[in-house]
Amino acid sequence: MKNEIKSLTGLRGIAAVYVMIFHYFKNYSENLNNKFGGIFDYTDNIIKNGYISVDLFFILSAFVLTLSYNSKFEYLNFSTYKDYFIKRLIRIYPLYLVVFLISLFYQNNISSSFIITHLTLTESLFDTLIGSVNYSVWSLSTEFILYLFFPFILFFIYKIKSKIVDLLLVIISLIFLYKLQCFDTYFISLSKKTIERLPSKNSLEIVIGSSAIIRTFITYMLGVMFFKNIKKIPNIISVCISIILFLSITLDFNDIIIYILFFFLIKSLLQNNILSRLMSNKIIYYLGEISYSIYLNHIIVLVALTKFNPFKLNENGVIFLLTSITVTLLISIFTYEVIEKKSKKYFLKIYNKKASD
Repeated sequence: MKNEIKSLTGLRGIAAVYVMIFHYFKNYSENLNNKFGGIFDYTDNIIKNGYISVDLFFILSAFVLTLSYNSKFEYLNFSTYKDYFIKRLIRIYPLYLVVFLISLFYQNNISSSFIITHLTLTESLFDTLIGSVNYSVWSLSTEFILYLFFPFILFFIYKIKSKIVDLLLVIISLIFLYKLQCFDTYFISLSKKTIERLPSKNSLEIVIGSSAIIRTFITYMLGVMFFKNIKKIPNIISVCISIILFLSITLDFNDIIIYILFFFLIKSLLQNNILSRLMSNKIIYYLGEISYSIYLNHIIVLVALTKFNPFKLNENGVIFLLTSITVTLLISIFTYEVIEKKSKKYFLKIYNKKASD
């Protein structure tokens, strides 16, 4: 990537592994906590808050896209918009399509509406997401919808020249995001041909319908705002932010506090400090490289191993879960090297050739 910052790529890898651990270990962790309590209460908090790593993905994407496109979208035109959107599709769709086709082998009740909404990446708006084997694709769907509007969000925010207006927008957005935890979410039921409602979970763990879309939009908008306005963070503050972030997750603070700390953490990684050097480590950086594969693959791997399980391992046991992580990482290396990299190179070559003709 032209404007790649290795520390942010590394952080993306940590976020992908965190989401995987959340999905794999949440039942195991909860059982340990219920049985023994004590220190397991804190480890359970760490694992059960893993869902918020998806929001870290959103914020990271907002930072990286802003870094790449803020100058290009100073003026909106169809040519620049088309170039941006096609390159986004080339980045996310080939592997998504492959994983979706594989998931059909494990999917029950496949309908035409299920296939159409998943192929068009609009499943987060519909009841077809409910019961989907690879349910983690909800975030790809909301991001795809967001991509349609991102250039306009970027254009609008960078047209604002007043720091006071910027600050007010950030405050209003954070308040709305906080209140979103209490909102019910609404989605379209294609089977019933009605608008359905799901009650609030009193957290930001919202994966379908109106609230999921709003969650993604606000997170992206805040990412752009923080990128624009937060200039430099002293190294000692960066270290303190990391410590406070870890404590916030361990002690199960409100999601909004963790959100705010995410923004400052990412901004601090744009500088040369101990954290950015750690996140740029070769192993962590490569985890970032394969993070998209990890995120798309990990649920399917778990489903497949649960179904076949040749050694009849306890599906909630440590050995089975660690095996699942190992298999996910190995498959993700393969899909990154063989599908992601090669498809991106191939389709970009075709697109650039047509664009130059």
